[in-house]
Amino acid sequence: MIMNDSLKNSLIEWGMDWDDIYGRFMGNEAMIEKYIMRYPDNETFEELKKAVADGDAKAGFAAAHNLKGVCINLALNALAEPASELTELLRGGEFNRAEANRLLNTISERQESLVNIISSYKK
Repeated sequence: MIMNDSLKNSLIEWGMDWDDIYGRFMGNEAMIEKYIMRYPDNETFEELKKAVADGDAKAGFAAAHNLKGVCINLALNALAEPASELTELLRGGEFNRAEANRLLNTISERQESLVNIISSYKK
């Protein structure tokens, strides 16, 4: 099975690295689509929002690190990059609210646009 071309093109335009995910999943487009369609069910983003709102650097680090990992595995680079920056910001356990909020705003915008794309293709 080949992934829906329209979905694939929308994700590439959004910031997914198609060559990376295609290689990672050994060309299995059905599996790529399966995991991409499951992405909106991941609760890590909500955990990250709560941690930043609470000023909890430890929980924020864990959530940002998990989000980064999921996004890297799915080649969702437009979201992995700010998640990685936030991971590094929180790694030491200190909480810079202004910078954390700036990065969370970027993550939120990209998360929302990604989920909107995926949701528009759900069967």
